[in-house]
Order: sequence, then structure tokens, then C-alpha cells
Amino acid sequence: MRKKNSAFCYLYDSIVAQIAAGRFPYGASLPSASQLCGIYQVGLRTVRDVMPVLQRDGYIRTQERRRPVVVYRPAAPLSGTNFVRTLLERRSSISAAFEAMAVLMPPLLRFCAEQCTDEELHAYATASRRVRKAFHADVIESWRLSSSILNSILSKSGNPLFRDLYASLELFTQFSASGEQVHPFQRAKEIEAAQPFHWVLAPLLQRDHPEDERRLQLMYRIIGSYADEYLARLSAEYPDAPVPLAGAYHWDATRGRGFLYGEVAHDLTAKLSAGLWEDGAFLPDAAELAAQYGVSLYTVRRALSLLEGRGMVRVCNGQGTQVTLSQIARNPCCFSDPAQRRDAMAYLQACHLMVLLLPTAAALAFDRLSISDRDRLSRQLSEQGAAVMSSLLECVIAALPSDVLRTIFYELSKLLLWGSYFAMYPAAGDSIPILERHCRLALDLWGCGDRAGFADQLTGFYLYRFRHTQEFLLLGGLQEAGILSSPPSG
Repeated sequence: MRKKNSAFCYLYDSIVAQIAAGRFPYGASLPSASQLCGIYQVGLRTVRDVMPVLQRDGYIRTQERRRPVVVYRPAAPLSGTNFVRTLLERRSSISAAFEAMAVLMPPLLRFCAEQCTDEELHAYATASRRVRKAFHADVIESWRLSSSILNSILSKSGNPLFRDLYASLELFTQFSASGEQVHPFQRAKEIEAAQPFHWVLAPLLQRDHPEDERRLQLMYRIIGSYADEYLARLSAEYPDAPVPLAGAYHWDATRGRGFLYGEVAHDLTAKLSAGLWEDGAFLPDAAELAAQYGVSLYTVRRALSLLEGRGMVRVCNGQGTQVTLSQIARNPCCFSDPAQRRDAMAYLQACHLMVLLLPTAAALAFDRLSISDRDRLSRQLSEQGAAVMSSLLECVIAALPSDVLRTIFYELSKLLLWGSYFAMYPAAGDSIPILERHCRLALDLWGCGDRAGFADQLTGFYLYRFRHTQEFLLLGGLQEAGILSSPPSG
């Protein structure tokens, strides 16, 4: 099993990548420590640990009571062969990432803007006008300011996955210009037809404006077209550069949200859900599980302790670990364990994000779905019930038109597995008929060729799971679950 990168490595690598991409050029100040905590969803201790290492490695200069300043300058011209090779290998994925931002970010930003007060919307409108002034003086600085505004709006969701996703896409689409080529963001400054940022953002800040999502889509697609032009010119300049590779984009949605023992616990939970071990049976002993997963005995024992806290197993001294699914009860104390709380919130946040993104994804995938898959899932529905939705989601993900979109939804689907154990609690029994109905209607509408209805039923499935789980977590004492506002129905 692959060990996740630490929060330290994630923050260090992200800042270095942004400095190298020109997001924070020589002489620029980094965001404050509190801003970095919010953007990257890390603790203040992590930020304080990373700053001296960045200074030691020659990227920044730190001073007491001042923001760190970038002191890094490329040692060699950016037109080097290695730079070009790396950039052009990512060419198709960069284009797909801009398109992903165009289709995914507008509904997210619209939802987050709806959570803002009138005073906050007015402050964003004022800040967006300042971007235009910076735009004529320094394109990179205006880029940074506009990104800061969008990140701040996304923070109103209360869901760290929103900004995490945005940061991964934004970072991936940033790069420095090579040689004499004009940077795509500089290109926007030279074209008079390009609309200023406050024109793009204005409808979003006016509530229920018919142009809010369209203008945001336009912004990402225009910048994406400039990037495509730049990469095409660069490709012509270097005809021996490698063919673009698919799958260059990466988003690790589970990063910082779990540990190795948690991965073992998630896998064992999935197997318990599938009935691999009958109620009352004993799991393989800890040494056998450690060998199977390639981890230490300590890691396995932590995983089993986590499952015991959920009521799924009972560790019997001298006998082993017994499956106790029939004894699971709705117990408010089940969220007293920090790992339990973390997993529950990760699952709820994934449901929250899925509800907002799935209408777009389902519509994009619809014409590419296989009728044979639909027939297979219809046959499985009578046996698997609502569990067939995971297979249906897999079909939708596989049919998405780009590797970037497939990566995003695959990562979300992994987080959704973290909450699979909720289905074992008695309280979940009331929801099964409703979830099965969503599955049945989705398959029927797929067969009828009803794209919008199909997307509505898929979204309704996860919206119900979100609301039902949120209520369950609040009753169980997990008050932070109430931070997330429920998306509207339909």
C-alpha cells in the first residue's frame, strides 16, 4: 500500500511548484501563515516548519513580523530542452485542466457566493476592481489577486475539498514562459477584447444573475485558448519534443485526511460490507493481516481498534478479532475517536462536493455510456439494491471525456468509500428504499435517453446521502458536520 505524503511535503512541494511556475516571482511576498493554512488545509505548525526549510533551500527570505519574500531565480534560461520536454508532455492535460475548470468551477463558485453576506459580496466586488489596475501594471500580480478572491469565495462553503480541488487545477495550469515566447497570461493583456476580471465576477456577486456561470466559463476557456496557442507555438519551435502524455494531472483528495492504519481499516470495512466474513466469524490473525497488507503489527492493531470503535468487530484477548455486525447500534459516542471523526467528515465533504459536480459530470458522460453496462446494472439492481450506485458511478467516471475529469471523480469516489460503514447502522435502514428508487429511476431514464433526468437521479442519490448522513453525525455529537450548507434540490 502506498504511503501518503505528509502535510509538510505537500505544502513544501506546492509552494516550490508555484514559485517555479512564476505564481510567486522573485521579490513577491507569500501569503500570510493563516492564509496558507486556509489555502492548503494544513496546521499552523506545518506552515512554521516549512518556512525555514524553504529559506534554507534558497526559495524565500523570512523576517520577523513580515511575510516571507521570494528570492529564487532560475539558474538557467527556461528555454532548456528539459523544461520544454516536461511542459509539452503535459500539453493535452493542461488543455483538459482548463476545460475542467470551465465546467466545474462555475457551479462551485455560484454555490459559495450564495453563502456570502451582502457585505462580503460588496467587498469581493471592490477587490475585483483592484485586479484590473494590477493587470495593466503586472499580469502575474493580477493573477495572484484574482486567485486570492476566488479562493476566499470558495472558503465560504466550509468544505476544504473545494479549495483543495481548485488549488490542484490552478497549480497544474501554471507555467513559466520559455525563451522569447509570450506567456499566455501576458497574451490576455495584449488583446483588447479580453474582459476584465470584475466584469467576469460581477454577475456572481449580484445573486441569481443569468450570466454568472457563463462568464466564468468564458474566462477559463479564453485563458485556456491562450495557453493552447502558446503550447502550439512551443511545439513548433521544438519539433523533437515528446508526444503529449495522458494522465499527467494528479489530485490526491485523501492527502492529509488519513493514515496508513486508516487505509487498512477502510479496506477491511469494504470486505465486511461485502460479506467476506459472516457475523460471529473471526478475522485472520494480526500477523496474517500485516503480511497481507505489507504493514507492521502496530498498524494492523490500530486499524482493528478503529473498527472496534465503530462496533464492527470485537477484539477478544487470546481468541482474535470477532465480527459483530449484528450488534452495531446507533451510539452517540461512536464519534468520540478522532480518527472516526476525521473519516466521517471526509465522507460528508466528499458527498457535498459530489452533489455539486455530478450534474455536470453525468451530462458530459451520458452520450458515451454503454448500453450493455446499463443492462448489466439493471440485472444487478435486484440483488445489490442501492449498492449498485457505486458501479453506476464507475461507469460515469469511465465515460468522462478527459483524464483530468476522470481523475477528479475517481478521487472523490475513493473518499466516498470512507463512509461505507454508515450503511451498517440501523438508522440507515430507513433510507435504503429511497436510495434504491434513485438507482432504479436513473437506470430507467438512461434507457429512455433522458440526459437531464438521469443526472437529476444520480445527484438526488448523493444529496439524500449527504442530508441523511449530516443528520446522523449531528445526532452523534459531530457538530462540525453542521458547517456544510445543503445544496438545493433539483
